[in-house]
Amino acid sequence: ITLTELQDNGGTANGGSDTATLTVSGSVNLAFNELPTIEATYSPDATLFYNAGTLSGYNERVSAISVSQDGKTLLVTGSEGNNNSGRTYLRVYARDAENGKLTLLQSFTQGEQDDPSTPAFEVNGLNTITTLAQSKDGTSVYVAGYAAGGSTSVYSLVQFSRDATTGQLSYVGIVATQGVDGVSGLDAAVSEIVISDDGTSLYTINGVTPMDGSTGKNAVAFFSRDTTSGALTFVGSLIGSDTLPLKSPSGIVLSSDGKSAYISNQGNNSITVLSRDAETGNLSYVATINKSTIAADVNSAEIPKDDRYLTALQDIAISPDNRFVYVSSNSQGTVSIFSRDSDTGALTYAGIMDLYNSESHVPTELRATSLREIVISQDGSALYVAAFGGSS
Repeated sequence: ITLTELQDNGGTANGGSDTATLTVSGSVNLAFNELPTIEATYSPDATLFYNAGTLSGYNERVSAISVSQDGKTLLVTGSEGNNNSGRTYLRVYARDAENGKLTLLQSFTQGEQDDPSTPAFEVNGLNTITTLAQSKDGTSVYVAGYAAGGSTSVYSLVQFSRDATTGQLSYVGIVATQGVDGVSGLDAAVSEIVISDDGTSLYTINGVTPMDGSTGKNAVAFFSRDTTSGALTFVGSLIGSDTLPLKSPSGIVLSSDGKSAYISNQGNNSITVLSRDAETGNLSYVATINKSTIAADVNSAEIPKDDRYLTALQDIAISPDNRFVYVSSNSQGTVSIFSRDSDTGALTYAGIMDLYNSESHVPTELRATSLREIVISQDGSALYVAAFGGSS
């Protein structure tokens, strides 16, 4: 390729001539018998996340995942078999703060005593692990499972202490078991554990299995927590009844001001509103939010045309400023939004994000029939929703 002439836009320089003869050339060298390669740039949709590979050496079916508050470690629980069957493990990964790369630090699994010939630590209480939680101060981790040798219906909470420098865990022991020391509310698989922001209280719910089936139980249990040792003391529990419409609870969230707890119920399509005693951690029933109460509230936003928006509620989250509560539907692809009264903790229906109905003008690739876990960024600027039954 050779450029032989250049013409300018006029002028009197160079005797008035506006052209010049050039010899500017470039070349392309082709290698024979070698296939050409083509490089192309690809800009993914900013609203979607794309798979960028798998976690090296990980083979279990994930049941729970949690990043430490300091960002140094990732905890993953999972089972060897489908539907939370077979041997279950707790894996501890070191996390590179620059690129997010994960490196396996430790593995824990069920055992009456540790076998030094195996790469995993065997400790009691880790049969059929369902979920876990970390304290915000980074000192404690709690895992829900059941102890070996007992009935599979008698579930326990296992405590680990955490080294803030290395992120490694040390087994403390089983700290709560159904029927031991008066503990109630742990008579089925625990689907979620939450710890108050001040670290003084721990709460569990049971009502749905890891496969979202009903356990036949409807309970929230609450414990006081020693902020130094992480030890738990049973405070009480609330069990669903005719006067307390707690039915197959699937998610629980606490307000950071310490005043309220909110539970999403898969079994009766409702939200349970509870007040919290900041001194004892005790929870008291306040109200139930459902389609009937929303319709009767003159302050509620316009009700969606598709009245299934609260069907089979899955997870619940609260904004960092405690002003809004969000709840996802496991069968209808919606996130319902509620404003929160900072004084009373009361909720008012404020609107919906609909990822199911075509008239919602959501791009086809984002539509989903079932929404799962939801989480809000620490600065409150973004809401992340896991979808099932769609492509996102």
